[in-house]
Amino acid sequence: PLTYSTDSRYQNVAIAETFGQYNLYLNTMFASVFPNDEDNRLLAAHLMCQHGEPKQVLVIGDAVSGLAKHILHYNVDKIVSVEIDPVAVNTILKFLPERDKKILKDQRFEIVIRDGRKYVKDLVHGDGQYRPRFDMVFLNIPEPSTLLINRYYTREFFEDLSKVMDKKGV
Repeated sequence: PLTYSTDSRYQNVAIAETFGQYNLYLNTMFASVFPNDEDNRLLAAHLMCQHGEPKQVLVIGDAVSGLAKHILHYNVDKIVSVEIDPVAVNTILKFLPERDKKILKDQRFEIVIRDGRKYVKDLVHGDGQYRPRFDMVFLNIPEPSTLLINRYYTREFFEDLSKVMDKKGV
């Protein structure tokens, strides 16, 4: 059953509760389920084994609902989670179990509310100040089914991503 629904500048954000888990829908399309420790633990393990020892991790898309929690179990120095919609983030936080909200207090985790493409572009083409060098970048976004998402699947975006990554970055 539908538990919560609201509109943001970008989309409709809805939550449906089923068997003690929350399903997040963005514009009526399924986006994620949380808490979902098993799947997020496996995804984090899969990501972390792609690199010898990632210290700086960039996630564009949802990391708040559980992925970041499991990445932090590894020896990382920083996770930056870039999410475009503050309403979606706040909705997840509203329903996230208290035990999972403690991630917000971890000094290694940072949420940036911003368009992911613009965030990367500004790191590359910004004012010349320090740009982080990420060991790992994970695009936690759906298939390119809308113009908003399609912008992440361009040659220019991947060229910019390569410029914010370490030489051995994944």
